[in-house]
Amino acid sequence: AELQQELAKARGHWVPLTKEAAEGEPEPSVPLSALQAAVRRAERAEARVEELEGLVKVEREWRKECHNQLLDLKGQIRVFGRIRPTLPREQDEEIVTMKKDARTAEVQRTQTSVEGVKREERRSVPLDAIFGPDSTQEEVFREVENLVQSAIDGYNITVLTYGQTGAGKTYTLYGGQGDDRGVAPRTVEAIFERLKRLDTTRFKAIVRANLVELYKNELVDLFANNGSNSSSSSSSSAPSTATTSATAATTATATSANGSSTAAMSAGTTTMTASSSNIGAASNMSTSTTTATGGMSATPSRLDVRRDARTGESLVENLAEREVDNATDLWRAVEEGTERRHVASTNSNADSSRSHLFLTIVLEIQDVETRTSVTSKLRLCDLAGSERPKKSGASGDAMKEAIEINRALTALGDVIDSLTKGSSKGPIPYRNHKLTQLLSDSLGGSAKTLMIVNVAPGRSEVEETINSLAYAARVRNITNDVRVASASALSNS
Repeated sequence: AELQQELAKARGHWVPLTKEAAEGEPEPSVPLSALQAAVRRAERAEARVEELEGLVKVEREWRKECHNQLLDLKGQIRVFGRIRPTLPREQDEEIVTMKKDARTAEVQRTQTSVEGVKREERRSVPLDAIFGPDSTQEEVFREVENLVQSAIDGYNITVLTYGQTGAGKTYTLYGGQGDDRGVAPRTVEAIFERLKRLDTTRFKAIVRANLVELYKNELVDLFANNGSNSSSSSSSSAPSTATTSATAATTATATSANGSSTAAMSAGTTTMTASSSNIGAASNMSTSTTTATGGMSATPSRLDVRRDARTGESLVENLAEREVDNATDLWRAVEEGTERRHVASTNSNADSSRSHLFLTIVLEIQDVETRTSVTSKLRLCDLAGSERPKKSGASGDAMKEAIEINRALTALGDVIDSLTKGSSKGPIPYRNHKLTQLLSDSLGGSAKTLMIVNVAPGRSEVEETINSLAYAARVRNITNDVRVASASALSNS
């Protein structure tokens, strides 16, 4: 506040001085030295204004950082909102959802009483940040970037995108090329950039990743060699003759939701190791190889979510993982995997995601001096969009998908309601759906969690927008038990 007052005072001096210096030819009665002095005073005032503006900007950033740290300490889930631009078919539509200020979204809708009287209602929804239609991918990621360092420090991180179909969730998380890159590719780049800063004489970093699609109520492993691993696959372990590609970089594991990895399968082994000393720029190519065992490959096993009885952590069994040592290889694997994701064209979205997509990046930082390691995970979840089949025009398989999507999101809503009401209302219904089982560490668990709620700006989407923002408001009331992962002893092998 004091800086703001001083800035206003400096501007008050600067404006008349500038005007005084710029006025016409000097009158004979006014010495030239006086005009020159006025110019110098104006220049000093202008420099002071610039200095104060810089201080105000620094103070604003500092206050925002302190606010975020306070929320982290409290364990509160942070929620951002993003309003997408209007589409060509919406150019003549009235804009009713807008950014009121840096942390508030405002929605305007028409209410009709039982007597037929119409009135305009304005609803303001407070969020931790709101991005308008003109926001860039870089601006959004700038608010997320600090979570990358938290993951390296040993915290579990979850970033979720939520909203109706066609609201821009997948664009926000994955984006396109160049400046249109979304949160996920920028996160991958930031991870390896920060790992390169580690003291290579003391720390060794290992990076693993997995990519899972929850389609209807089935888990599909998008990193599996043939893409067929799913929760509905045969659980037979009988071997079948197969040729293993020398360039395959997968290891079947049971992966903990907090990044720990156990029960490696013997069908194939990956020798890729990512250490902070060999983590290169994004353009570097991986030099890893895979050794096939006996030329045989196990039949894809069933993917199941279970909860560790000792730690309470969620585990996805029989999941393929890839070890990577640079951003290029990891993102290439993600792009290959996402090509197999289920999408469909609806009235609301030409490329509507028909599944929930989980990209999990596991970070293991080994301290060779203390002979300990800390393992954490950073999970990026692109939730399928809620939709009304009558409006989206879904039919046939798309209708069945929409029903399953809405069922999963309803189960998620039940978990959120239960968490906000407190434990006195009974157990949290995580087990009601695989989506909520997968997110049990992120909602009411131990992770730092950020949800980005995407909404459309037009009047035709106002009801879905209000529902999404109401969902966001409930999520903000959830408090997680945030804690850093404990160090474990390294083996002597």
